[in-house]
Formats: sequence, structure tokens, C-alpha cells
Amino acid sequence: MLRLCIILHPDNSACLGSTATVKFVEGMYDEALELSTKAIENNPDSCFYYMDRGDMFWHLAYVVAQEGDTQKVLDYMVKAHKDYCDAIEISPNRAELYEKRAQVYLDTAYYEDVLKDTEKALQIDSNRGNAHRLRALAYWNGFEDTSSACYHLRMAQDLYEKQKDTEGLETIKSYHDLILECDLVSED
Repeated sequence: MLRLCIILHPDNSACLGSTATVKFVEGMYDEALELSTKAIENNPDSCFYYMDRGDMFWHLAYVVAQEGDTQKVLDYMVKAHKDYCDAIEISPNRAELYEKRAQVYLDTAYYEDVLKDTEKALQIDSNRGNAHRLRALAYWNGFEDTSSACYHLRMAQDLYEKQKDTEGLETIKSYHDLILECDLVSED
């Protein structure tokens, strides 16, 4: 179906972006990035295409990290950061964009920037479990501030439970040392 979309509408950003996502999932990373870039070129005013390509770069950083290529990891993180910045410039009131950029900051140990972006995300929408989770990790890893880390981890857990976000709850369960330090009970 998407192949037909591209054939009939080769410059349609929605077709290009959707096809890019499928190609990425199939492991055709170069083709996915090329299609995603075309979607951006054809519709540079949509934050979604920048966000999607940023997600691809961020994911690729983790893929090449397993191969041990630290320079390539950094290159992909820089590209993800740029795409998230571009998306934020277009849509500065989307909390998820700040969370995504905060994740890049967390992964590259810019903990102060994690706190700034997650604060902005929470100003936009105070019900962001991911923002609290990222804040918890920044306080824990970057500042060794257990009290603040535990506060935000509890906030994240409460929001995830309230929103029935099982993926968020599973992610929190993976933070064994922090869970123990915070004396959090995880439901199994």
C-alpha cells in the first residue's frame, strides 16, 4: 500500500514519512533516512518529520554503540539533537519534543540540560511521566541527589500507574539500584 502511495505521490511527505518508518523497522536504515529527509524537504514546517528522523538517529546511536563505534554514536546523537531542536523551533509547545531532546542530553551526560528540558515539558503538561523519569535519572546519575531522584521517580511511577502506562512502569523496574534507594515497591 505504501509503495503505491510513493508511486502515485512521490513528493507527498506523509507517504515519504510513513514509508521511511516502515523501512527503518525493516532495518533499511539508509533508505529510511533518505526518505525521511525528503519528507522534511517537502514539508519543512512540520515538526513530526524532524521528530521521526531524530528518533531514527537516536535509535541508530544505540545500534552502533553495540558495535563499539563511539564516534558514530556521537555523530548520530548530534543529528538527533539537531532534529529535535528543529522540531521544537517549529512546535515549541509540544512536551514530548523536550522529553526526546532531554533523552539525548541524558545519554550524552548533559544533566543540567536534561533538567531544563524536562522542566519545560512539565510546564507544558504536568502529567508527563517520562519527564519525571528523566529528571530522576539526571539527579541520580549527574548530581548524586538521591532525594530529588526519588521524588521524581515516585512522580513518574504514580503517573504511569494512573495512565496505565505499562511500558513506563517496566522501564522504572529496570532501575534496580534507584528503586532500592528510593524504597519503591514495584508491582509484579
